[in-house]
Amino acid sequence: MPRPPFAAVMDRIDRVSQSMLADALANWIPSSGEPACEGVGVLFSRESVDAFSGKRMDAIKYLLSDLPGLRKGECISVVRGGVAAEYEVGNTDLLTATRGIAYLNSRREVGA
Repeated sequence: MPRPPFAAVMDRIDRVSQSMLADALANWIPSSGEPACEGVGVLFSRESVDAFSGKRMDAIKYLLSDLPGLRKGECISVVRGGVAAEYEVGNTDLLTATRGIAYLNSRREVGA
C-alpha cells in the first residue's frame, strides 16, 4: 500500500489535534446555498481585536477546510456545554495556511 501524500498526512494531524482541543461545535448554513457544515469542532474564546483599545470579542478558531468560505456577515451557531448561541461573523482572518479565526458578534442564546 503506497504512503499517502504529505498534504493528506498534515490534514489528518490537523483534524486529530483540532478534535482533541475543540471545546465547542459550530453549525453553519452558508448563505450561498452550499451544503451546511454541522457539528464542526472549534476552539471558542474571547480574543483581543485591537491591542491598543483593549477591545475583545467572542471568536472561534477552526480549520479552513471545515468551514470553507466562512466570511463576514454570515450567521453561525456555536454550542458549548449545552448552551447554543447564534452569532453573526464580524470578521475573519488567517492564523496559518490551514487555520482561520472568526470574530463573532453575539446575536442571542437559544436552548440546546
